[in-house]
Amino acid sequence: MADEEKTREQLIGELRELRRRLAEATPSNASTGGGEGGSRRVNRRLKAPYSELAKTLDSITDGFSFLDREWRFTYLNRTGAEAFGGRKEELAGRIIWELLPDAVETRLFAEAHRAANTGSPVHLEEFYPKPLNGWFEWHVHPSSEGLSLCFRDITRRKLIQEANSTLAAIVESSDDAIIGKSLDGTILTWNRSAERTYGYTVREVIGQNISILVPEALHDEATAILRKIRRAESIDHYESIRQTKDGRQIHVSLTVSPIQDASGIIIGASSIARDITERKRMEEALSRAYEELEMRVEERTLELAEKSIHLEEINTALRVLLKQREDDRKELGESILANIRNLIQPYIDRLKSSNLGSSHATLVEILDSHLNEITSSFSRTLSMQHAALTPTEIRIANFIKDGKTTEAIAEILCISDKTVACHRANIRSKLGLQGGRNNLRSYLLSIS
Repeated sequence: MADEEKTREQLIGELRELRRRLAEATPSNASTGGGEGGSRRVNRRLKAPYSELAKTLDSITDGFSFLDREWRFTYLNRTGAEAFGGRKEELAGRIIWELLPDAVETRLFAEAHRAANTGSPVHLEEFYPKPLNGWFEWHVHPSSEGLSLCFRDITRRKLIQEANSTLAAIVESSDDAIIGKSLDGTILTWNRSAERTYGYTVREVIGQNISILVPEALHDEATAILRKIRRAESIDHYESIRQTKDGRQIHVSLTVSPIQDASGIIIGASSIARDITERKRMEEALSRAYEELEMRVEERTLELAEKSIHLEEINTALRVLLKQREDDRKELGESILANIRNLIQPYIDRLKSSNLGSSHATLVEILDSHLNEITSSFSRTLSMQHAALTPTEIRIANFIKDGKTTEAIAEILCISDKTVACHRANIRSKLGLQGGRNNLRSYLLSIS
């Protein structure tokens, strides 16, 4: 920048000096001894370098112009004329403030007048609306003839500065640790979140190697990352371990990207690190809890399986016992029936065939009926299927099945006919035979 300023000052000085010498070499100022012809020779001699210098000024990107004391353009280079919206020939003699009608309220207007009044050069940067429509860097140099005005369009630089300022603000306010480093790992930039995450201040860490943040066992990993960056490769959300100033090791998620200059050459790397230590701790806690739960479920499953086997063994034993009980009950029933038929029934039959009185014959008939009731499979079936029947109702139902009339049943059981009729009605009700349409004896025979 200093060299550029020197070149600009030299060009302005040379051009101003040539203009002065040309003005002095006009016919009115020519010295004696040569007359008008000598003046023409001097003009030709001075105009040659003037033209060369004017060509040089036309070839550069900065705007150059000269103003007389009335603020009129006496010279503009090509860039200057284009900035003011015309050709050099058209703009010569025009007052600059006519071309910049809104200039009165600008710094340029105030500073240019200050330079003209004080004879001191001024430099400023300012945004100017139409017709310039951009940011310009102005250099005003006063002289005895007026002012020389040098200006440069810095709109792109300002936009870049603004973008860089915005980017810097975003980086500085980010919750993630953002670090810029050279290709050899030297730390160049360090935001506030990096300071919070790693514990180092900016002064402590700038110029240090990135390896101060990497545990010794992972130094090869950091070197491998830089090798990838040199190959223009990026690393996204890579989980690793880093070390803080106080020696703590933290879990981080890293995103590392190459940094390129304006020509696309990789000059460094930016790394974005997010502290995921707490997340890792929670994941490990959840993993332990899950493993513990799995173990408890497995233990409980084994316990239930053992209990299931034990219960199965108990059920098997109960089934064996119940079968044995049923077999014993059946054997006992068969033994009782056999004893009744073989030891009691023959004597009942002999009593029934002997000449007994009416009352004794009735008693024998009752005894025979009771024995039949005991040995009858019908009575057992009826008592099991219809538990609501009383023992008397079961005996009467047995007599009805055998075809006994109400009077015969009453005489056998020594009860009245009405009582037998009442029992018959109860039996029909409990067996669901309502309305008299179903014959009670037929139904009893069907289930015997």
